[in-house]
Amino acid sequence: MTKFGNLVTMFVDDIQKALDSFLWPEQDEKQRRKRERLLEAGTQLFQQLGYRRTTISSIAAAAGIAKGTLYLYYKNKAELLYHAMALEESANLSKLDGIVDSNKPAGVQLTNYIVHGLGMIRSMPLTRSMVEGDHEFMIALSEVDEQLLTQVNDLQLTLLKQIVSEANPSLKGKALSLRSQVLIDLLFSLTFSGLSNQTSENEEDYNRAVAETLVNGLLPSAESTSRESKPTPSKPNPSKSTKVRSA
Repeated sequence: MTKFGNLVTMFVDDIQKALDSFLWPEQDEKQRRKRERLLEAGTQLFQQLGYRRTTISSIAAAAGIAKGTLYLYYKNKAELLYHAMALEESANLSKLDGIVDSNKPAGVQLTNYIVHGLGMIRSMPLTRSMVEGDHEFMIALSEVDEQLLTQVNDLQLTLLKQIVSEANPSLKGKALSLRSQVLIDLLFSLTFSGLSNQTSENEEDYNRAVAETLVNGLLPSAESTSRESKPTPSKPNPSKSTKVRSA
């Protein structure tokens, strides 16, 4: 397996551990099963009714758990929604390992990673609901603890800095951090704006075109590398110009 493959595996393991700790903070198996029932019920109701029409009471009833007990696990509906979306991500995380191919260069593997990220939304119904216009979900997520969102972004940034660095070793320091963060922000915007494909192209073909466009901007180019080493043109020598005119 390539260095990129090892990085993806490490990233999957780190994210999975973080998600497990986030989703299942209690060690008790009985409490975990209650959380699973609440998340399953919440996911179904959010999909059927949308965020606003789904109530804490209806989630508790569907899960067969008292409303007061629900608040022992989730302080509000927004927090439960975020946990349900985290559970979706957890279920899809293991698929990242499948994009690793040691026989392909880092740039191609990075492209495949981006294509996978863009296409993963198809198997994440709650996330897709936001993409398809349920802006109440986005409003609800604004209530989620900012520290948690920062932690998720930091994990993504750490991974992308490493794999972008392998694809383009000339990127270092601030330039590497900025390129990696821009990539995260662009993928987030494409995924959550609902505007990622305004053409008649097949979704998978479109996602690959997006990935290839982004990666071509990350890989080394003769133009960008030569720009740094290209000598600055010298200014005309006034004395020589004077001699020409006088001649």
